[in-house]
Amino acid sequence: MKTHHALLLACVLMLAGTVGAGPIYVPGLVPDWNQPYRYNAPGGPGPDPNVPPPPDPWDAWCAPASAANLVGHWQDVYGRPVADGVAFPGSPAWPATNWHDYEADGFARPPAGGAVPAQPTDIGYYMDTNNMGMFIAPGNPAHTGTYLKDIDTGLLTHFSLVHPAGNWTTGTQGRGFAAGLASNGAPAAMHANAAAASAEIVGEINAGRTMIVCWTHWRLVPTGQQVGGGGQGENQFAAGLYEFGQTGTDPWGNDEEWNYREDGLNLGHAVTVVGYMTANDPLNPFPGTNWVIVHDNCLGTPRNVGVPLTAATFNIWVANTNAVPEPSSVVALALAGLVVIASRRR
Repeated sequence: MKTHHALLLACVLMLAGTVGAGPIYVPGLVPDWNQPYRYNAPGGPGPDPNVPPPPDPWDAWCAPASAANLVGHWQDVYGRPVADGVAFPGSPAWPATNWHDYEADGFARPPAGGAVPAQPTDIGYYMDTNNMGMFIAPGNPAHTGTYLKDIDTGLLTHFSLVHPAGNWTTGTQGRGFAAGLASNGAPAAMHANAAAASAEIVGEINAGRTMIVCWTHWRLVPTGQQVGGGGQGENQFAAGLYEFGQTGTDPWGNDEEWNYREDGLNLGHAVTVVGYMTANDPLNPFPGTNWVIVHDNCLGTPRNVGVPLTAATFNIWVANTNAVPEPSSVVALALAGLVVIASRRR
C-alpha cells in the first residue's frame, strides 16, 4: 500500500504541474498580507510603526509576513491547525480578518534567560525579527528585520508549539547558506545556480506547498506584461511581471534594510512563493525566462508578482525556505492535486 500511495502521489503532482499553459499555482488561495502596520488607517486597528525606542518592533516584517501567508495556506486549504489563535492586543481590537489567523499579536521581549512564553505569540517573535524574540537566537546583535538563519528555525519552533501533535520539516537552501532539512528529509544544501534554485521552487509548488524566498533587495521595474487571470484559485488574479532594478532604499515605507551580507545571514526582502511559469511556456511573453510568482507583502504591486529567476538574476536570489508536515498529509495533498487537475480540465 505504501508503494501504491507513493505512485499515486507522484502521478498526481506531475500532472498538477503540467496540465494547461500559463502560470502554475498551489491549490486554493494563499493569504496576501502586507506588513502589519500598513493596516493602521487613521482611527483604525493595527500596530503603529516607528514606536520609540528603537528598534521599532514593526519595522521590516517581510519574513514574518511571508510566513503568515504560508501558515494561512496550510490552515485554510489543508486544514492544518497551525495558527496561534491569539488576538492582537489593543483597543479597538484588530479584527480576525486582518493579518491572517492572529499571526501578528504583539511582540514580547523576555528578560535575559527568560523562558518561552506559555502562550505562543506572533510569528515574528520566533524569528527574532527586530531583536524581539531573543530566546531562539541569544547571540544576535541588535538588528532591523530578520536574519536568514532564523527563518526556518522560527517556523519550526512556531509549528512545534502551536501544533505539537504534528511533526514538521523546515529548511533553508541558499546561495551561501544552508540549514535544516530539505523537503525530502535530506540535509539542506546550498544551490549552486539559478537552475537548482528554480527547480526546488517548481518541485514545492507542484507538491502543493508554498515557500518563503529571500532576495537581496526588492527594487522592481514593471515590464508592462501580465499573465494568467480568469481561472480558479490564485490564477483568477493576473500576475504582473517585473524585472529587478538597482538596489536601493525601500520605496514602500516598510523600513527594510536592503543590505544583504555575503555571509548569507542578513536578508534584503522575503516573499511567499505561490506559483511559477516556465521559460518554455507558450504563454510566456519572455521566452527563455523562468518566472517565480509571489505575494510580496508590499504596497504598490498587484496581488501576484512575477520576478525572473535566471542566471542573470541569481545574484539577487538569496535562499528558499520550505515547510513540510509529517508524511500522513501526503494523501490529503494528493487529493487536493486531483481537485486542481479536475478544475483545470473543466
